[in-house]
Amino acid sequence: MSKAVDRSSRRMASLDALRGIIMILMALDHASFFIARMHSREFWGTPLPDYASVLPFIMRLASHICAPGFFFLMGVGMALMARARLNGGWPHRKLTRFFAVRGILLMTLQLLVENPAWGLAFVFGAPGSFISRGGPLPGSGEGLAVYFGVLFALGAAMLVWAFLMQLRWQLQLAFALSAILFTQWVIPGSDAASSLYHAFVRLLVIPGRTGHVVVFYPVIPWLGVTGLGVLLGRWLAETSNGNPPLTWAGWCGALGLVVFVLIRSIGGPGNLHPPAPGWIGFFNLTKYPPSVAFICLTMGVNCLLLWALSMKGVVQGALFKTMAVYGRAPLFFYVVHLYLYGIMGWLAPAGVAPAPMMLFWLAGLVLLYPLCKRYDYYKRRSSIASPWRYF
Repeated sequence: MSKAVDRSSRRMASLDALRGIIMILMALDHASFFIARMHSREFWGTPLPDYASVLPFIMRLASHICAPGFFFLMGVGMALMARARLNGGWPHRKLTRFFAVRGILLMTLQLLVENPAWGLAFVFGAPGSFISRGGPLPGSGEGLAVYFGVLFALGAAMLVWAFLMQLRWQLQLAFALSAILFTQWVIPGSDAASSLYHAFVRLLVIPGRTGHVVVFYPVIPWLGVTGLGVLLGRWLAETSNGNPPLTWAGWCGALGLVVFVLIRSIGGPGNLHPPAPGWIGFFNLTKYPPSVAFICLTMGVNCLLLWALSMKGVVQGALFKTMAVYGRAPLFFYVVHLYLYGIMGWLAPAGVAPAPMMLFWLAGLVLLYPLCKRYDYYKRRSSIASPWRYF
């Protein structure tokens, strides 16, 4: 095997391993929701969560890299797949159609498959057992609502980027940064938190509740994060020798953390919520929608992890290979883990403390490992034209 191919293999494996780490941290956050019956909401316009102890905050802070990581790695995967399929003879229109169909599928899975899973927390929970940290949802509404979460936003981002993959990288970069900055510009102050924005506005940029529509992940800011991933994916696809691009991912990560510290220290634009006193207040950030500070911190950590995971000694480790198993079956893991932890919640209807909850989290990971490994094996054996490729 040539050195160039070996480098490429390490880069792709590092993407799987990072995705696996993200899945594991996401599972911790969702186990807290289903089993500890606690969850945090960092919405614009309403107070940020208040933490009485360090452990719940650390758990929530660690999970913050998950959503940006999902969108970023999806963009990377789209760019890598685009290069591979085009080199294999696919015309651009077929590639666009594939991404568009997969995006629509993800949006549909949100409404038909993911949303029922969240209801398990309340089906198996004792009345009044659920604790939500943070202020109320912006907007208002009563009764059952249709939830638009991360799968819907991922699908919408893939659908949009399906038609932008042929743009020059300079235009893609401009679009990605504009989407992130536009969000910061249009988000109103806290005096508008109770306003009933149109549901379409909720879906695009201002999350919250309007009537029966609840949006946590508006599309526009996450289009920007996806675009950053597309740019890295293009870079990876076009580089076969010389200085590995993942070294530059490390430098970009370090730059992101520096910008994060500057934004929080100054306390002005880019925060959506100004930093509160103490180190918890400094790292307690607005996620819905993601502030510039939130994106700089989480993407800084994601890029540094990607750089670290690309090192040869790390790639050969057993822990790395375990993470990669989870990372090669992300959609399968995502859907199954929601129902698994939701059903586990039946064992603790009144909720449990964060520390014992982690035993449920670990048990779930153990159960998911062979399932993910088997699913990945089956998918790899399927034809490139198989419908399973959409999953």
